[in-house]
Amino acid sequence: MGLGSTFLFNQTIISSTNEEVKDSELIPSSDETNKEISRILQKIKAELQPNYNIAVIKTKYPSNTIVVEVKGSQKYLTSVEKDIENSVKKLIEGTILNEHLISVTKYVSSFKERERLNEIHSELLAKTETLLKELQVFDEVIDIKSQYQKSITIETKIKGTDQYVQSKMKEIEKEVKELLNTQKFNSISKIQGYDVSVKNVDN
Repeated sequence: MGLGSTFLFNQTIISSTNEEVKDSELIPSSDETNKEISRILQKIKAELQPNYNIAVIKTKYPSNTIVVEVKGSQKYLTSVEKDIENSVKKLIEGTILNEHLISVTKYVSSFKERERLNEIHSELLAKTETLLKELQVFDEVIDIKSQYQKSITIETKIKGTDQYVQSKMKEIEKEVKELLNTQKFNSISKIQGYDVSVKNVDN
């Protein structure tokens, strides 16, 4: 991303609707960069608010993640998270946040709930980063989606005959399942309960 390696402690860049949120995070120290990030977050908020119950939009560092917190039930979150993620992806194209991860989560107001949410986010991030690193041998892998303690979906872009595509998808799925049984994932709670699937996106 080229955002630099100097950071400030105990700050986060936030675009909030009505709630003031404090988070101990690391953010780029350049005032110019921070202003640009704030401008992008405000633009995202303006685009999303008319259609979704957005509580907070912020960036988290050093994980380089855009976090969109949504007010409402878990059912509501599940129904809108994919649309929100796709919208944010389009809005950050060509910006300094272009390579950031996107996390759509349920907004919680209590400290204990927020701490638990941060733990879940950190665990999912660690799992995703480890998988991406281990799957670098597969050029076809383009993204990994996870639902906490439920599922892992490997998104691929495989070209070729249907037979080749299916064969490669099975190969990647087998590799992921084997990786989840290694010591690298011992720290992930209930890792054996994750359903693993591979989805090939349209060419």
